[in-house]
Amino acid sequence: MAALLVFAGGAGAAAQWTDEHPLIVVHSAQTPPMSFIGFDGEKKGLIVDYWRLWSRVNRVPVKLVLVDWPESLRMVLAGEADVHGGLFLSGERKRFLDFAPPYFELDAALVVRADLNIRSLAGLGDHAVGVLDHGYSASFVQARFPGLKRREYPTAAALISGAVAGEVDAMILERVTLVHLLGEMGKLGDFRMLDVLYTRSVHPAVAKGNAAVLELVERGMRAIPAKELERAFRRWTIPNGSGPSWLIALLGMGIAIAAGLLGFLLFQGRMRG
Repeated sequence: MAALLVFAGGAGAAAQWTDEHPLIVVHSAQTPPMSFIGFDGEKKGLIVDYWRLWSRVNRVPVKLVLVDWPESLRMVLAGEADVHGGLFLSGERKRFLDFAPPYFELDAALVVRADLNIRSLAGLGDHAVGVLDHGYSASFVQARFPGLKRREYPTAAALISGAVAGEVDAMILERVTLVHLLGEMGKLGDFRMLDVLYTRSVHPAVAKGNAAVLELVERGMRAIPAKELERAFRRWTIPNGSGPSWLIALLGMGIAIAAGLLGFLLFQGRMRG
């Protein structure tokens, strides 16, 4: 199995990966703007661009695989993928994964339907909250609010579609993904954010004990020049005086998507009139 291969460390490690046997990096297919399949069928997103940069700088062929979130974890554990492209570190996950250093941060928001008089997660009562299956949000709710009703979804898109359809009245998800997907659907106004529940670093990870691949990943991360990293992420972010501002930029992108959709609908209405 690829994730359990053992080879010599140092510079020779990179030579073990070829076009015929690339390093397989897996992530979610439906968590824009981090990683997703575009309308043209191409893999896109901040995490996708990061690993393409990592591959180019380190001259290590990388095959990016985007699947449903639970499947991405299963593939790493089963040895069908060498590296998870990026996820939150937790005590539970440390039992079966080894983590490289982080390369950016995300925060997760609690949003509820705008027409509900709910002021906190504890105040949800009988209302169900949607979380990502095998996601950090599911373990967060279980640990902090075990009595809450929750419904787990295999993808962020399925979670948000379920909330829009009324299957759940609240959601916990990375804020940038919430804004992006709700903006695409023109549903930003149907929900309101109650709180940012947590901010976590995003780390690459490998199957527990796979020290050779972990060392390769970490060495490759250190080799990426800061300017190259900023340039690669610039399409998903807007730099400020202290460097990339991930959150503000990605929120702005989601709002711009929503504004564009609204403008398009208004234009269609005028054309019909």
